[in-house]
Amino acid sequence: MSEKMSRRLLFKLGIASLAAITFRPETVRANSEYPYIAQPTWTTCGYAVMAMFAAQYKNEDVNGVYKRVKEYFEMVGKYDTFLGKTAIEDYLKRKEDIPIRSTETTWDLASLRDQVANYKSTIVCVTSNYCVEDPTDNPANHWVLVDDVSEVDGKTYALVRDPLR
Repeated sequence: MSEKMSRRLLFKLGIASLAAITFRPETVRANSEYPYIAQPTWTTCGYAVMAMFAAQYKNEDVNGVYKRVKEYFEMVGKYDTFLGKTAIEDYLKRKEDIPIRSTETTWDLASLRDQVANYKSTIVCVTSNYCVEDPTDNPANHWVLVDDVSEVDGKTYALVRDPLR
């Protein structure tokens, strides 16, 4: 009996390992009002966020939109470089024909809550400090999408699509 159990357990572990190897977050596809794509490099969060935002706004496949974003920035010689607010706004307005609803650089909670309530998902620059022992060593920006701001038991939470996580 224990020999059968160990074979069965070994078989289950083998299947689970195979599933873990093939199931990666960047390949997950779901029909959702919040499309997601992972950034392929440390510096491509802006490109991934633009693709998620445009795919949501235009109801398109996020992978196709990412390809379009990538091709454009490769053509202008700026792919895989840090993008500022101006580059993101310009691309969304000029190339995707998406109106910009706000040009805020710094958000307070009340204005962010209003923005999300009125216009839905909002591109926000955060200081991520991922993988840094001393947070003051990495002041680099990181782009994410905030999809909702809500309160639960008196605490405020944000629903965030982070292309790095």
